[in-house]
This record gives sequence, C-alpha cells and structure tokens, in this order.
Amino acid sequence: MSVSSQIRSYAGTPALRRPSIGWYWAAGLLLVGGLVAAGGWLFGAVTGLNDHVDRFPRTSVPGETSVQIDQSDTYNVYYEGVGDITLDRLDVTLTDPSGEPVAVRPVDGGVLYDSAERAVGHAVGQFRASTTGTYSLTATGDASGTIAIGDGLTDNVLPPLIGAGL
Repeated sequence: MSVSSQIRSYAGTPALRRPSIGWYWAAGLLLVGGLVAAGGWLFGAVTGLNDHVDRFPRTSVPGETSVQIDQSDTYNVYYEGVGDITLDRLDVTLTDPSGEPVAVRPVDGGVLYDSAERAVGHAVGQFRASTTGTYSLTATGDASGTIAIGDGLTDNVLPPLIGAGL
C-alpha cells in the first residue's frame, strides 16, 4: 500500500501588500471633493432653473402678453395659480408674427415648476412656433391667476441633474 501526500509550496506566491494609509486618505478626499462638486453643480442647476423660469413672459388672466421667439421649437403655456385649470377655461388665443392664429393644444399633467417667489406653474397648453419673431397671446377666460409662456424645461433640468449624478 502506498500513501502519497501532496504538499504545496507557497514560497513562490508573493505576499499581499495593503495600500499605505496615504492612499486611503487620498480616496476619502476624492470622495468628499466629488460630493461637494456634485452638490455645487446641483445648487447651480436649481438656481439657474429659477432664473430661467423668472424670465418667462407673463400676464394675468384676463390679459395679454407678447413673447419673442428666437428659434422654431415647441413651447408651453403655463398656468400659475390655485386650482386645476384647463386651457379651455383660460380661453387662450395666440398669433404668430404675421398675425395668423397658432393652434394651442391642451396638455394633461406634464411639465410643472415650483419657485419660492411665485405660485406653482403647470403646463396647460402647447404650441409649435414655426417661425421666429414676436408672438402675441391673449387670455380672456374667467379664471384668476397668471399665464406664462416658455420652453419645456427639459434642456435646462436634465443635463445638470445627470451631471451631478455622475
């Protein structure tokens, strides 16, 4: 009867070295720096969004306003006020720079903004500006509140949020 034994030699395997304490400090500082940068980026995005919304042309209902459109795009009509108001109740008419009527279609839910300085605004209508120039909006409805005209906000919200998340 033969007994064989297998013995492994670990002499050829190098010992594992742990990183020095300096690398742990460097990683911790990098983490804190990244979190501070993300927080600053997010704060800047929120502040920039509030400034952007504050520049929307506005009018009270009933009332009228004009908006300078610099590029062909889809724009929203926002209602700022209390209650769930529809576009029909605001009785909105919109004309393009040549005086031709522009169709404003109602939207359900969708985009909204909230600012400390003003009421919550939510999109009630949407229109396509096919030419650049001054558009005129008139609201003759029986609701009280304010109407604002602006973009869909996605170009101003998503990139900073994604960047801060990364």
